Amino acid sequence: FTYTAPAATGKSTIIQELINQTEEDTDVGEMVVVPLLKSRSLRPSEQDSSGEAMHISESEFMQLKESQQLFQSWHYDGADYGTRLVDVVTALQEGKTVLLESVPEVMFNLNAAHTKKVTTIAIVPPEPRERNIIERIIQRGFHTPESLGNRLLYAMQLFAQLPIFDNVITNRQNRVSEAVDELRQQISTIQQEPEA
Repeated sequence: FTYTAPAATGKSTIIQELINQTEEDTDVGEMVVVPLLKSRSLRPSEQDSSGEAMHISESEFMQLKESQQLFQSWHYDGADYGTRLVDVVTALQEGKTVLLESVPEVMFNLNAAHTKKVTTIAIVPPEPRERNIIERIIQRGFHTPESLGNRLLYAMQLFAQLPIFDNVITNRQNRVSEAVDELRQQISTIQQEPEA
């Protein structure tokens, strides 16, 4: 399962809560978020201890990419992002349900490159208006004007691509639990479908 979201949509909160809930849920099995590698410094709100992201140097990232040790990778807003192939393979071999953060141009290509179906999930705010998106991003408090512009552009492009996603989860204000329940149900339904 691959997922993406505009900035300041509550993506990390939803995914972490989903992991917490499914630790004792035998219907969907054990889930794991494969760490996302980032070649940039930590923001004030981020911590590597969460397990969702790993911050490495640009040279370390390029070494992994050149040696073909990345399952996926992309460049965004002045930094490189990706996931290690070994982390994905290990989780799958252990029978875990794998969750990968990604971006549309990469996640849709994964389906063409791999024999197993890669489910695409978009997590979005309830109102895809520029003003609402900008307000959400500014509330985070760490974006430069250029970075703000990049995130607004990404959000608008993502909204335009929603019809081609397998699943779209709306995260309404103060109703995170509803988004988590919907995502959990959709994953459970897909897991029960027979393989083609």
